[in-house]
Formats: sequence, C-alpha cells, structure tokens
Amino acid sequence: MSLYRYQKANPDFVSKKARWKKGLKGRAKMAIAMKIFGGDSKTSQWYIEHEERAEMNKANVKRLQAETKRTLAEAQMAEYKAKILEGGRSTDINIQIGGDDDSN
Repeated sequence: MSLYRYQKANPDFVSKKARWKKGLKGRAKMAIAMKIFGGDSKTSQWYIEHEERAEMNKANVKRLQAETKRTLAEAQMAEYKAKILEGGRSTDINIQIGGDDDSN
C-alpha cells in the first residue's frame, strides 16, 4: 500500500505525522540551542550564517518586488503614452515612476 492510500484510509495518521514533524523541528532547534549555549563555536557560526542568509533572502525578495512594481509602472506609462500618440494629441506627459514609498 502506498503512503497516499494509507493516509487516505487512516486520517488520524496524517495528524500524528504533522505532530511528529512539529516535534522534530522543535527538538532540532533545542539541540542547536543547547550546542550554542554549551559553547560550540562551529554551531554558533553556522547559526549566524544561516540567519544572515535568511535576512538577505528577505531583503532580496523586497528588492525584486520593488523592481517588478517599477517595471510594471513603466510599462503602463509607455502604453499610456502610445495611446496618446495614436490619438494624435500632443500632450506632454511628465509623471515620475517610483519614489520613496516604503509602505510594503
């Protein structure tokens, strides 16, 4: 029997498995903390590198989201300008895209 079928036939197993995973993650965190508090410099170094990498990833995601927003706004502006040119109007458009919006 496959795991999928077993889980379908035994729904209580799915919740047990979720608790086991949660417990395992908690124990792993505790083991890392115990090593760090015990003075293990290699584990301490690994932890710091791991946390810094996670922070950098978050910063990169925010940067990419901002770049995507800007690119979309520029594309909309180009489309708007093209429509005006197609209409034969000579309207000067001077809209700034981007700015200091750090609300996200």
